[in-house]
Amino acid sequence: MHDFSVSYKKLIQLTFIFSLFLSTGAVVDFLIAGPDVRDQLEESNSQLRLFLWLPVYLLFTFFSVIYYKKLLDFFKQNLPFLSLLLLCLVSCLWSGLFSLSIYSSSQMVLLTCFAIIVGYSFSAKSILKQIYFVLCTIIVLSFIYVLAMPEYGVSTYVDEVAFRGVFPEKNRLGQVLVYYFCLSFALFKRNTVNMAIFAMACFLMLGNKSATALVLTLMLPAFFYISKLFYGNQKSIMVNSFAAFILVFITTSILIFTYEYLLLLLGKDPTLTGRTDLWHYGIESVMENPFLGFGYNAFWKYEGGMGGEYIRILLEWGPMSMHNGWFETVLQLGIIGLLLALYVFFQLLGLSVSALNKSKMSQHSRVIFVFILIYFIWSLMQHIILRHQEFTHYLFTVIFSCLFFYKTKSKSQIIKK
Repeated sequence: MHDFSVSYKKLIQLTFIFSLFLSTGAVVDFLIAGPDVRDQLEESNSQLRLFLWLPVYLLFTFFSVIYYKKLLDFFKQNLPFLSLLLLCLVSCLWSGLFSLSIYSSSQMVLLTCFAIIVGYSFSAKSILKQIYFVLCTIIVLSFIYVLAMPEYGVSTYVDEVAFRGVFPEKNRLGQVLVYYFCLSFALFKRNTVNMAIFAMACFLMLGNKSATALVLTLMLPAFFYISKLFYGNQKSIMVNSFAAFILVFITTSILIFTYEYLLLLLGKDPTLTGRTDLWHYGIESVMENPFLGFGYNAFWKYEGGMGGEYIRILLEWGPMSMHNGWFETVLQLGIIGLLLALYVFFQLLGLSVSALNKSKMSQHSRVIFVFILIYFIWSLMQHIILRHQEFTHYLFTVIFSCLFFYKTKSKSQIIKK
């Protein structure tokens, strides 16, 4: 019988690398709207974006048909994940923008299916190398933009001059840099090229002026040490997990009541650059449709009731996201969507702990564990999770799929023995 996984592996790899680069928004947003992308991108009805993504989605569809049995196997054993995708699709029924919700959620499903196929087709080490290659490419391009084309690579916002590289705003570059430094723990090689890219990344980080990115980068060694707590017998892992949960709960509780004083001490805006006001109005909007939300990708373009248009009128800076991935999920898919998303996230965390132990604390498994921690922290401040054409959901699903198939393959090997 013909082995499709061998025949199409190279094409899957090329499609993944190209589509992952596209999903970060690197370069393309500037090609669409120029250096003033912050003001123009949301109104841009880009033929270029359609031209770039259309063949990618056709390939996603093709591979989904070819690997439909593997997709069925995955979803049969991950019903909460399937339920979350179905919720995105059926949310068009109560969405104020039916056509937008069904169009966007269909793209979301295709991207998710392809990400699952990537996770099935490659090992964790191979996937991390492919991600690392994309991040390194972005860092080199960003370095060139900053030095050679500062009108694009350097932004001025509220009198702050910062490096944004190949992105419309600095925070996305900060996120990429943190993920790069994380993967470097396992993939960095001491050669001229890698050392040059590392130096570029350090230069960009210093000029990026993202406090969150800098703090997360400095905390990476501590995160890697924490991964040791989840290696061992089941009892010790459960005890350490409970202790970690209590520590996080206490720390979070303290921060909730003291964050304004801490930010003032650090010389930062106590409103988190307007986020606290945004979240306050977001809570009011959630109460309008608490269980099912406003529909997938519909909230910010919905003009009725207390939709996104209402919040943009109240806030002069015109936000287009909640700057909190979980809050965004509640607005789009309600409390039901939030609970499903949290369940899937903790499933991923469990799979990463399982991989840590099965691989006996390999560097790649530790990198994945830390990667997931960083993803969660970013989701509280910036990431939009469950978003089509968005690299965070793309990487989340690829890693989830890879760890899931690694676990099932390990089980089948044990049974055969």
